[in-house]
Amino acid sequence: MATASQSAFTLRNIGAGTSEPLYQVKLLSALRSGDPALIHPFLAEIGKEKERRKSQDNEADVGAAALHLAIRVASKDIVALLLAHRSISPNAVHPPGSGTTALHLAASLGRADVVNLLLDQEGIDDTLRDRDGKTCKDVARGKDVVRTINDSRSFLTASYRSLLRTYIHSPRTEGPPPALLALLSCPRVRLLNLSYLDDASGTTLLHEAARRRCLRLIELAVRGGADIFVRDRRGRSVTDVVGKDDKVRAFLRQFTNQDTTLLEDTPLTEPPTLKGYLNKYTNVARGYNTRWFVLKDGILSYYRHQEDEQVASRGSISMKTCVLRPSQTGEKLRFEVQSLPSRGHSSVQKWYLKANHPVEAARWIQAISRAIEWYKREGEAGDSDTASRSTSIRGSIGSLAPSTFTRKREKDDSASFSSSLADTSGVDLEASPNLSQDASPRLHQAGDSPSAVSVKDETAEESSGGESSEILETATPR
Repeated sequence: MATASQSAFTLRNIGAGTSEPLYQVKLLSALRSGDPALIHPFLAEIGKEKERRKSQDNEADVGAAALHLAIRVASKDIVALLLAHRSISPNAVHPPGSGTTALHLAASLGRADVVNLLLDQEGIDDTLRDRDGKTCKDVARGKDVVRTINDSRSFLTASYRSLLRTYIHSPRTEGPPPALLALLSCPRVRLLNLSYLDDASGTTLLHEAARRRCLRLIELAVRGGADIFVRDRRGRSVTDVVGKDDKVRAFLRQFTNQDTTLLEDTPLTEPPTLKGYLNKYTNVARGYNTRWFVLKDGILSYYRHQEDEQVASRGSISMKTCVLRPSQTGEKLRFEVQSLPSRGHSSVQKWYLKANHPVEAARWIQAISRAIEWYKREGEAGDSDTASRSTSIRGSIGSLAPSTFTRKREKDDSASFSSSLADTSGVDLEASPNLSQDASPRLHQAGDSPSAVSVKDETAEESSGGESSEILETATPR
């Protein structure tokens, strides 16, 4: 049996990354045996070693090293035994600086049983990323592991929505449920959509907390990722439901001016997404109207109401052909989104947009700018691949024997000429037998190209009767 001194020496060597074959073999043997009596001496020394590490400012975490080793070689019960020790964190990282948590390791090894065990631990954080910027789900191996992670997150979402509904229907004199406060305080809160609208009441967590003047809940929700500019089903902002309570208004204003999303400068691993209400200029008669905007999958779309998102949008602009322009007057609330003419589409769309707060406008401008940059890089990468393939094809054709090329050239001359004329003119030659030789070829009309990604703006429906909708739509807001 390993003694306590041997155990401590083992843990120090593992934490420092050094090799001591004899003691590593003893630790491996203890973990594989499944005998708690052989493992307890190591656990007894982990707490002492942790205190020594703090006093010596040593980054090596011997508990993390033991946990990671157990995940590799031991059973689920032995891993649970280590996790029950107060000095071993379920978010333990090993090796130091790698960002690889216990959950990363278990997921990458395909150990669905250990992944499920870790996700049930208090304080577990499955949003952490390793040094490559990947989460545990990104490195998951096997469908069972992915399903385990997804099921855990779905249960978390269902629990939050149930607690929110309980809170909304509780008497105004009661405080928030302790389970709701605990959920908002855990690291996994970042996986939740705290701007979710309750199906029955059409309100959000922030609206309900502001209505009840619960400052603690407001702070937890905002720090957990709730959108301070969220609106309820009736289109009311959080400050609209506060009334004349200056204390709550000042508290909300404090978080409005501290939007942390504008400080994120991490490299994008996927296109930006953003949803929210903005004021869109309709026409001279109606001015600005509030609309629900969605930036997703490289498309900026808008709807009359948030509930219409699952139906058809009233207009869309692709980020591939989008230009973002700030307000010409320098006003921080306004900006303009415009689509560029594309092949087959000579018309352009211009949306004059206005936010309710400078921070909200800055958030949208940042998201749209990053989306445009994302698809610009994607387009350049695609053009580079196309050029490489074209060069390869030209090289293959050039390597053909001259006799082979000569035999085919005369045979294909007529067909090649007809095909080239059809591709250039965009006109079906069989359908236009009387096309004159000197007639100018006509390009595709706007809207005919199946590759067009921008959907026609439907603001003409919003214009007032009796006036030309075209004139009203093109008028620049003042």
